[in-house]
Amino acid sequence: MPKFCVAPFYILDIKPDGSCWICCEQWLPKPLGNINENTLDEIWNGETARSIRKSILDGSFRYCSNIQCPALSSGNLDHITEFNEEEKILILDRNVPKDSRIEVTSPHSETPITDYIRNRFPGQINLSYDHSCNLQCPSCRTKVTMVNEGPEFDRIKRMHDNVIQTLFNEPHDHSITINVTGSGDPFASKVYRDFLFNFDPSSWPNVKLGIQTHGGLLTPVTWARISQWHKKIEYIKICFDAATKDTYKIVRKGGNWDQLMLNCEFLNDQMEYNDFFGIADFIVQDHNFKEMPAFAELFLTKFKNFRYICFYVVNNWGTWSSEEYEKRAIWKESHPQHKELLEVLKHPIFKNKKIILGSFDSMITV
Repeated sequence: MPKFCVAPFYILDIKPDGSCWICCEQWLPKPLGNINENTLDEIWNGETARSIRKSILDGSFRYCSNIQCPALSSGNLDHITEFNEEEKILILDRNVPKDSRIEVTSPHSETPITDYIRNRFPGQINLSYDHSCNLQCPSCRTKVTMVNEGPEFDRIKRMHDNVIQTLFNEPHDHSITINVTGSGDPFASKVYRDFLFNFDPSSWPNVKLGIQTHGGLLTPVTWARISQWHKKIEYIKICFDAATKDTYKIVRKGGNWDQLMLNCEFLNDQMEYNDFFGIADFIVQDHNFKEMPAFAELFLTKFKNFRYICFYVVNNWGTWSSEEYEKRAIWKESHPQHKELLEVLKHPIFKNKKIILGSFDSMITV
């Protein structure tokens, strides 16, 4: 059965310069357009987006990175029915009839994916245009970045206001998840924080919220400030990159491990009473790879209400020289400790269904 990826039919990622991507730019490095220059409809339904979607339908995935994309490298993709040429045109035109035989199934989504390929609106928009964060993680930045005032703040605020006005200029019933944020931390950013604290989403019944954070600022007090969103939160994704306090100090410079543990305990309890799920992320590098089993154990025992435990290969976001990145990229066969990583991956804990190894799946040897 042919393989399928829903991302180009579902996700729009908006970066600080206004450029828009249909997936993570490291996984599918081809921009669609710019929100400062093009309308949302021009970006989402334009020729570039159409070409990328065509590459999914013809099975070539020619715009995608076979190495960086965890779903492609692990073969963990969705399945589709065999489409004829007429049906492919219907999909590309986002004009699939309700009674069509076209069907897309996925073990990863509770929403029928066929609904996504009918929609001329993104199913998820990642607000990734503010890099503000109170941490200085070496894999991400060389200094703390806080944009709270001045010309750069004004530019980001104008872009944000444009995006929000486009999405919420009037009540609608589109199913859409707003993900905040893949670029920094939503509670360190004044732009995102003001949006989350003050925007009332009640007029948009099918709008959901995804929170992507380092977790240190998502305290019970912060949680209370976003009470109008509680019933609309789809997931909370927390990126740890460590299973111990000592390693956390290295990979999450400026972070507070003890506060993070308290916050996760609180959120784990909230998952008992609210309809959202948790995701624990771990970006693997030479400093932390030996803690992969311990990290999995932490979320299978102490924070067991989290639904997924995800591991990713480390990327170079421009903060490291090529030489430094080679030292960090433990996933590469050329790395002197790569064989040690392969031994770590033999741990039986990784057989648990909650764990998503992504690109590391193909490295496991029995």
